[in-house]
Amino acid sequence: MSEKIKLFYGKHEKQFGQLSIPDSTTPLPIIVVIHGGYWKDKNTLDIYPTKFIVDEFNRSFAIWDLEYRGIPETGEISLETILSDIKQGYEYLTKLTHHNLDLDRILLVGHSAGAHLACWLLGENLSIAPKRAISISGVLDLAQYELLNEPIQVKKLLNHDLKKMPFANPVARGHGETHLTVIHGLEDQTVPYSMATHYADLWDVELLLLEKCGHFSMLPLEEGEYWQTMKNIIQSNMEQL
Repeated sequence: MSEKIKLFYGKHEKQFGQLSIPDSTTPLPIIVVIHGGYWKDKNTLDIYPTKFIVDEFNRSFAIWDLEYRGIPETGEISLETILSDIKQGYEYLTKLTHHNLDLDRILLVGHSAGAHLACWLLGENLSIAPKRAISISGVLDLAQYELLNEPIQVKKLLNHDLKKMPFANPVARGHGETHLTVIHGLEDQTVPYSMATHYADLWDVELLLLEKCGHFSMLPLEEGEYWQTMKNIIQSNMEQL
């Protein structure tokens, strides 16, 4: 059994995470999950397919499933607000000392725009850095935004100010001491795999390029033919913490 608790790391209604805690007599390693969805506010942790990662592993490990403010359908939100939510939400783990968590064993996982945010976070000076991280189909190089199927979303993320790109671009920041696995499908029509290869050219990562694999093929959508592969990779990373 796993207990799920909604906890707010800030005052806004989207500044929260879902903490799942299975029964355990020893401190639990943690999977931090950041959902994607082109940074759009309408995409939430309850509907985005990273929820399948939570459901799969919440009986074995603690899960911190992070929600954050995103780009509204009308109007805009500052880049700094979104990134601040990610950092504040992640570091809120340090305040959960009474929940039997092992903060020395953290795996950070993000998909698509969530992988962008996860890898951006790795470039920050964190009070608790994750030991390992996984980027799934990640938007890792914002400079290649014109190759995305919705390039306008990067412009919206940057508040139409390309001068903000270096600060927001994971490939310009690196991943610190965290062991990073970058996984991308060679048939991804949403985010080009060239973002993954460019990141791997510049930084020391474990790069996995999967044939006949689309944007969501590593999660149980479409055919989901790589879902078992993805589960094995997450499990292996947790065992190596």
